[in-house]
Amino acid sequence: MKKNQKYQSLNNGSILILSTFLILAITMISVTYWKLIQIRIQILSQKKYSTQAFYAARAGIEDAIYEFRMGNDWDITQVNNNWTQKNETTFYKTNINSSSLSYFDYPVSFSVSVIGDINNGFVTINSSASISNEENIVYYQKSLVASITRSFDNEIIIHAIKEP
Repeated sequence: MKKNQKYQSLNNGSILILSTFLILAITMISVTYWKLIQIRIQILSQKKYSTQAFYAARAGIEDAIYEFRMGNDWDITQVNNNWTQKNETTFYKTNINSSSLSYFDYPVSFSVSVIGDINNGFVTINSSASISNEENIVYYQKSLVASITRSFDNEIIIHAIKEP
């Protein structure tokens, strides 16, 4: 009888140690998975901001091409009044404290610079976009470069759109 009690007390102690190690292992695995989930959420949000910035930069190029299709040269007297002039060849649009770019659901700004004359050959359009939050903290920026010309029948031809 004494022998059984001795083995029983040894078994009770080993079960306590095993259960402690099991709880520790489950906790470590849970913490590891939680960190992996946090990293994946960060990666997905960066991908989201990257995609938003890409399409905003693309919209800048499309807006510049639209101005050329309307017959406007790239100066402040002819372009749409939603543009704000930064310097001689660069204009920008934003929906932060402005009614322009209302087709974006998130705060965005892009600046577009045009190098060349559309009536005399190739034009290079540089478009840089930035995505920000309501406090104007920039999350992501993206730049694109487009090469365009005007065809013989007065249509705009886009030769390439790429990242610089």
